[in-house]
Amino acid sequence: MKKSAIILFLALFILVGCAPLDFLSSQDNQERIGLIPLDSRPANTQYPELLAELAGLDLEIPYEYLDNFLIPANRDQLWQWLSNETTEFNSLIINTSVLFNGSLIETRNPEAYKLAEEQLEQFRSFCLENKDKNIIVINVLPRLLPSQFTNLWPYQKPLVEYAIALDKADLSGQGDISLPSDVPEELVQDYLSIYTRAELIAHSLIEMAQEGLIDHLLFGQDDAEKHGLSNRIVRKI
Repeated sequence: MKKSAIILFLALFILVGCAPLDFLSSQDNQERIGLIPLDSRPANTQYPELLAELAGLDLEIPYEYLDNFLIPANRDQLWQWLSNETTEFNSLIINTSVLFNGSLIETRNPEAYKLAEEQLEQFRSFCLENKDKNIIVINVLPRLLPSQFTNLWPYQKPLVEYAIALDKADLSGQGDISLPSDVPEELVQDYLSIYTRAELIAHSLIEMAQEGLIDHLLFGQDDAEKHGLSNRIVRKI
């Protein structure tokens, strides 16, 4: 939760740092920001609202469409909210964990990445249509442990050990690692697909930033493990 608050603080700091010095005192030209947070927890919603109030910013969060603990966000409605409300904002802070996956918890669920390619195309189109907006994107790479609410959870120990071994092998240039014998192969592939899709999203967002479609792009990690497949993604990007 502390990491989430820091990332959002950085995003708001970027906005304040990039804005004209006189905009804070002008009520008529008050900076309006749309925020799709990391998830619905207070650290990701109420803290940004407090920071925005202190900075004199008008911050809007689509609470009604966000996740509710284990219930993912209504992604269709979030996309609709973006389309309908964007004209009202000077800047947008968009967490892909919610917009693409449904919540931070869902980034650990392989099923939440099924529409990754389609959503990336949709997001590219959105950014192209809103090049006049200041667009800040936050992408959090998934943690080492799979979600406890998926069929991967009973195999968490061998999956984590396998992921750590893969990362170490990548660092040392060792090459391929044998699949864990005590996990069904399709579940191993499901687990690996989380990171394959997460890497795809990360690379695509970097491309959009390089093309000028995203003004600021921030990456975070959902854990601080020394080894894991997200670490491998970080080295690649």
